[in-house]
Amino acid sequence: MDPLRIPFDLRDLIVFLTCIFAAFGTGIFGVVRGHNGAGALAALGFLLLSLEGPADLIVFRFWMNAAPEADTAIFNWTYACVSSLAIFLGVCLLVSALMLVMKASKQEYR
Repeated sequence: MDPLRIPFDLRDLIVFLTCIFAAFGTGIFGVVRGHNGAGALAALGFLLLSLEGPADLIVFRFWMNAAPEADTAIFNWTYACVSSLAIFLGVCLLVSALMLVMKASKQEYR
């Protein structure tokens, strides 16, 4: 185990666990409060955000060790494409869930 990778692996673990707990929390909170669609969107958004940590771990830990003679630019591009797409879609789902909740709460006050 490379001691220089330990802080990065720890960061990936913290990001993953935080997003998983947030996904379950928002899903349960959305169902309890009656916002099933918004809760599902928020849970999916957090699940997509949680993909960034495992993608880092898989690409830079396992694939690079499995093919040390390969060009590292391939791994960098793979990680960048997977993580940026997951983060972008996760944030879009979180924003749409927030808009659904705001729209529903605005109609309740009328």
